[in-house]
Amino acid sequence: MLKGSIRFNVKNTVILAATLGLFACASPSFAPTESPTESPTESPSRSPASVASKYGLDCISETQLFQGYDENDDPAANLDPELAHSFDGLVGEARSRAIALAMADAYAYGQTLLNTYDRLLDQGQSLEFIMRTNPVYSELHSLYFIRHDLARLAAHEIARALLNRLWLGTGGDRSRGLELIQQVAHEYLGKWKSAISERLQGRGYEMLALAETETDIEELQSVAASCGAPVERATSANFSSRFADYLQKKSRQLKVMAMAHGLVKDSLAFRAFEPKVGERGASIAAIVRARGAAVREQWKNLVDRLPQSVPVGKVIYPDAGKPGNIFGTTFPKGVWALTFDDGPHGGSKTEPSLTKAVLENLKKHDVKATFFVLSQQIDRADCPGVGPRTIKVLNKKGQVVSTSTYNIRKNRPSTVYPELALAEREAGHAVGSHSYYHSEVPKDNDAEQDCEINQAMAVYAEKMGNRPTFFRLPYGAGVSVAKVRKKIAAANAIHVHWSVDTLDWQDHDPASIVKRTLKAIQTGGRGVILFHDVHPQSVIASEQVMAYLKDPKNQLETVTLPEIVDRMNDAAAVAKPLATH
Repeated sequence: MLKGSIRFNVKNTVILAATLGLFACASPSFAPTESPTESPTESPSRSPASVASKYGLDCISETQLFQGYDENDDPAANLDPELAHSFDGLVGEARSRAIALAMADAYAYGQTLLNTYDRLLDQGQSLEFIMRTNPVYSELHSLYFIRHDLARLAAHEIARALLNRLWLGTGGDRSRGLELIQQVAHEYLGKWKSAISERLQGRGYEMLALAETETDIEELQSVAASCGAPVERATSANFSSRFADYLQKKSRQLKVMAMAHGLVKDSLAFRAFEPKVGERGASIAAIVRARGAAVREQWKNLVDRLPQSVPVGKVIYPDAGKPGNIFGTTFPKGVWALTFDDGPHGGSKTEPSLTKAVLENLKKHDVKATFFVLSQQIDRADCPGVGPRTIKVLNKKGQVVSTSTYNIRKNRPSTVYPELALAEREAGHAVGSHSYYHSEVPKDNDAEQDCEINQAMAVYAEKMGNRPTFFRLPYGAGVSVAKVRKKIAAANAIHVHWSVDTLDWQDHDPASIVKRTLKAIQTGGRGVILFHDVHPQSVIASEQVMAYLKDPKNQLETVTLPEIVDRMNDAAAVAKPLATH
């Protein structure tokens, strides 16, 4: 019943938007260039702000497309080494095409993994059991990194081409600047969609694989069109209504959701995007499988180490072992903690604040949640002492086989929203730290780990007025690494994992997300639910989950993490009074 309701609403809103003529797909044809000598891969010699200023479009440098952009940086050098190697020697159209096919490969393989994961949930398997017995979740874990890296690579490709086009232009004419932006967007989306469609006709993968890239381009175009106008800051408290209005107007987003809903999770689709014989490019499935196998080995070594000292009457407290890590599987029956990662999301001129939409839905359903915020989202300062570093891979003879660049400062936002983190707490929700830059902490050196853990908490304390009690590692990476866990415990924080993963970062279909989440809730009976307040599909799906959790007939209880930890520790103190220690 719940799934059908979501399908009906999304489908009918798509029809409404299409009727109004709001949806338009980019054509694969190529627009004329500003200069016959121009090359899309020619490197501009100016920053985004200085190039855009030629046209009075300074504001576009703060859009998502240019976050973390460095004219001297090749983002391929900051990828997973095996992924980076697959793009070695590729330039121009060959590189561009390889990026598009890799993005489609990653999305399609993700759909295959979703299908497998959902089938295991249908068999009544819990996340913990799946992690220990099946490679699918470790591969999903690894795919998250790969998709993030590819999206960043795609954004850099378009940003570089756009800056080159603007730099070679005559400048001064704002309307000409807008026209050039439209040209580049039209070219790249057109040729990328064409390349993907050639490999797998009629499945919609070209739109689904490029959904985030298209969102970035839409924001860029909208911001450019209104450059110089005041940034619109909605004052209405009813952000759920504003979010609904936004979806009605943003027909492409609705079409993506509807297309994802109707997509058959074809277990062979990803093979269409793998490099053909004699063709260079990335075989995403092979890379993900290799990384997933290494992750799974790490998880197999996860042991519940005994604490060195046990605080009187406590079962959950800062510790590098079992007492310092919350999965939620030891909660009382029927108790659930709803959590949201990666925010606060502040919105833009084209998109409302998704965090505010989540807050409004929580208020509507009388649910309290826990938010894990990134320090880079609430403070403009950067961690001192961290930056690009070179990683060398040596063979058995000590010879350098390959080098790559690693930098935990990636897509640094230009706008921060500390007021939203405060609003979360003022509304009665709990707030914890989710690191500074969202890096893969076990791969970080000591300075980078200090940034992601200790400096993240210091910035949190400065903005929020108190140090966080709870910390969540990005991707959950490092939960089984003693060195990382000891640093979290030494910072006097409790690590929080999850027992229900909604996989809302891969799945564009709210109905599918809800079905997966409810199945896991019914199987687990208690625990921690993971959402992200940075995706439109997550706003829709999480509200349906809130309604389920609050439905009296389900006899469930929602709590914040501080509430359940205090309750469990109080219960332990009663069961084991001081005299028994």
